Amino acid sequence: MAQKFTITYTDGHEDEAALTMRAMCKAEEVMAKEGMVASRDSINATMHAIYADLRTKGKTSDPFETWLDAVDDIEPVEGDTTGKDADPLA
Repeated sequence: MAQKFTITYTDGHEDEAALTMRAMCKAEEVMAKEGMVASRDSINATMHAIYADLRTKGKTSDPFETWLDAVDDIEPVEGDTTGKDADPLA
């Protein structure tokens, strides 16, 4: 199962996203096109994957940079142990 995160925005609303295989692959693809490298320690890769999941679910249509500017915080979902020892970008 994919690790889940709660995203809190600067306006106070929240979304939930998952680091699915599809989202991680899309993040790697986009980052490669932009000359970046996705790694397990990269917050940039994690944020790109969360963004990809939200786009897939239709929860945002904003460009990545606009969406990222609106993000206040991300936290793992309480009680979610699916990604405890997983490396989402390995």
